[in-house]
Amino acid sequence: MTDAIEPATATATAAVPTWRTRFAALRQRRLVGWAIELVVVAVVILGVSAYQARHLPEGPAPALDVATLDGGAFSIDSLRGTPTMVVFWAPWCGVCGAEADNLARAQRWVGARARVVTVAVEYDRVDDVRAFVAKHGVTVPVGLGGKDAARRWRVGAFPTAFVVDETGVIVSRMVGYTSTAGMVARLLAH
Repeated sequence: MTDAIEPATATATAAVPTWRTRFAALRQRRLVGWAIELVVVAVVILGVSAYQARHLPEGPAPALDVATLDGGAFSIDSLRGTPTMVVFWAPWCGVCGAEADNLARAQRWVGARARVVTVAVEYDRVDDVRAFVAKHGVTVPVGLGGKDAARRWRVGAFPTAFVVDETGVIVSRMVGYTSTAGMVARLLAH
């Protein structure tokens, strides 16, 4: 009689999952769930970014001829020959301050393969621009563009960045905070 009970008990025991198999199944479901959530978040971010940039210029870069904060100057024509990220910002913009470190870091990461320049717009006094640069340690060139440059490039939110290829054509546009990796990827993609 013992022989008849043991096989049934052994079969019932084998069908019950152990804590390890339960944990593995739970972990797999969580990973799949996180992957799906990550894809949804990425799609939403890309969609919002595309929507925000829909009104920005495409094709040949608009004219840009600005004095720099350090007494020099640059124009869109002087930037030809090297892919360049042109970032428009305002001294009162909190997101611009949060992004300021990324500009210098992106320039260091791309080295001589590309350039990062900024154009201050929507400021009342040059001293406001100087104070922002000092506070955030901006080390890339800072152009003083004013409202005319913002209007020509259709910039209405800050920061707004464009990647202009070596021939002077806009190849990427973004509005809002951009990470260092995002800047580098856009600069080197073209």
